[in-house]
Amino acid sequence: MATVTENELRVGGRMLNGATVIAVGAHGERAVVLALYSQPQPYVTWEVHTSTGEAYWGHYFDDLGAALVDFNERNRSLLDSVDEIREESGAARCDRCLAVVDPGMEYCNDCELAING
Repeated sequence: MATVTENELRVGGRMLNGATVIAVGAHGERAVVLALYSQPQPYVTWEVHTSTGEAYWGHYFDDLGAALVDFNERNRSLLDSVDEIREESGAARCDRCLAVVDPGMEYCNDCELAING
């Protein structure tokens, strides 16, 4: 299976399915993406596996405003679920990129910020 590059999961990037990214909220191995995809409902939000680029659970919209509301709700929901897992495992959250950092790590794997222990 193809690997997603940093270029594909950034604003203006092209996803593996051809959609153009409008907004992205990445949280470790999962992300929520708002993209421009196809007609007649050109706006879509997906959850995406960041390692493979597999997009799933698409919500399609005619209106960009409605798509943005859905993107924000899905992004918050995903962040909440990541926080629950983090709290259970004792992991920290990076102050810069919000990635989950395993206990005992000195640097964030996503953005290389030093983690204060």
